[in-house]
Amino acid sequence: MGVHLERAEILLQQSRYELAEKELREELATDPENSLAHAWLSLCLIEFRQYEAAVKEADLAIHVAPDYSYAHYVQASVALRLYREYRRTLNDVKQLQKSELAIAEAIRLEPENADYFCFLAILHIQRAERWEKSLETMTVSDLFTGKRPYRDCYLKALETVERGLRINPQHPESLNIRTAILSELGRKQQARANVKSALLNDPENPSALSSLGWFVLDEERNEAALQHFMAALRIDPQLENAKLGVVEVYKRRYLTYRWLSITTKIGRIVAYFFLTIVIGELIFAIFPINSIFPRWLPVISFGYCLLSIVFPLVFTLVLQFNSSEKLATPSTELIKASFVCGIIFAFTCYCTSGTIGAEVLSNMEARKLTVLSALALSVPLIPVAVTIAYPPGREKVWMVSYAAVVVILSLVGMTLFIARNYMPPAVGMILTVVSFLCLGISGSAAFVSYLFATIILTSPLR
Repeated sequence: MGVHLERAEILLQQSRYELAEKELREELATDPENSLAHAWLSLCLIEFRQYEAAVKEADLAIHVAPDYSYAHYVQASVALRLYREYRRTLNDVKQLQKSELAIAEAIRLEPENADYFCFLAILHIQRAERWEKSLETMTVSDLFTGKRPYRDCYLKALETVERGLRINPQHPESLNIRTAILSELGRKQQARANVKSALLNDPENPSALSSLGWFVLDEERNEAALQHFMAALRIDPQLENAKLGVVEVYKRRYLTYRWLSITTKIGRIVAYFFLTIVIGELIFAIFPINSIFPRWLPVISFGYCLLSIVFPLVFTLVLQFNSSEKLATPSTELIKASFVCGIIFAFTCYCTSGTIGAEVLSNMEARKLTVLSALALSVPLIPVAVTIAYPPGREKVWMVSYAAVVVILSLVGMTLFIARNYMPPAVGMILTVVSFLCLGISGSAAFVSYLFATIILTSPLR
């Protein structure tokens, strides 16, 4: 291994990708047929989100050394990263399939490498999560019996990771993955035993410490769980699972949240009950039969389900008023909470202002005015909430500008709609059209922010 490759290896371990890229390019300038240098350069480029260049370097690594298993492993890693970036798009399945083929080739070339089996298990988990979130895989029978078609993917992942552990029983990442799979399969005792085994092999394993914290938290031992989460974060300050654990402990310090956490556990039963009521109401609406359910029952059921979803997010925002708790909140959770609470606040403003204005002035024009005013004031809350919660960076400058444009368009639309009453009919008609155009654009822009917040920023795989 040359001097540049040795330096690049150290820099990659330190996540100093820009410096590593320079060393790798200098190595390739003297040895363009170095497969390892191409592979490592691909990993650097994927961190810079230069996807096409990363794919090209990964392909070059295989081209110059087709029998080099690590090159295929890197190609699988790049494809998995692209899959996570393209999630919920038409191109994501192709990337997942490409990753599976590449890691299969790596295993064929080097069947005694535990890292490769661990990676393949991760791909099976990705498949499971994809099936889990797909409504196409759920039947009515599955919904009420609790059967999950994606369970087979978790079983394949478990079988794969255990093959890797037979090669290296102390492989830390495989032990962590095995814990996650066992938890998903509901085998809590086995998962906890696996965590203890991982900590015996490596007491400084941050993922195992975080998993142990979650198991302790399930026993309502909040402060003990916090110690495990903080220990994990001291080793790996960026460990998302441990950050979420710290936030959960802080939330449970509030009596109201502890009560609401109980409602969340039975929210699934309530959701099924609500679904049954809705189906019954549809049947009674089609056939001339009086409903056996009171009219307020579906509303209460829906409100109860909504309560179990919304209040944990509200408490995420409550934590922001405490400086120590604020630092522990992951940015994705803060974005999600800000977005949902912003929608609720906007809807409340919309309903309240529209109703009060109509009651006070009691005419159709007043109703239009108050509804549009509330809409104009509430719609910008979506991009503003996303912008405030988004972590600092180059993208935030564009997000601030985007939110400012939405706010200005909403205010202009509301102002023109009010001003049209004081203009001649012809001018008033033009102002009406322009005001609706401004409000329509701002509403569409807010919807784009909604998609951005829910699909991209809150993606758990980013």
